[in-house]
Amino acid sequence: MNKYLVIYEIDGELTEPSIETGNQIFSKMDMSDCYDIVIRRMWLIDGIKLTECRFYGVWHNGKEPLRMEIRAMIPATPEQMNEPFDVGYGTDH
Repeated sequence: MNKYLVIYEIDGELTEPSIETGNQIFSKMDMSDCYDIVIRRMWLIDGIKLTECRFYGVWHNGKEPLRMEIRAMIPATPEQMNEPFDVGYGTDH
């Protein structure tokens, strides 16, 4: 599982940066439609290299409404254009 440097905004307040796995991010963001949490900035950690990422929450994909993804903000390689770094699924609530 990949690790990410993440800054959240919760109830209008920025959090301290944290290092989290994709699963930890998906777990936090699963209920983002029920409470005030937003990812403000996120980077994939690859050794000393940081790649800025974008989070796609539930309902971003009409064919798989519970699917969440983390993708490169600006794909650097052709592979990054088609493949997310991590995929998770939210709960049906």
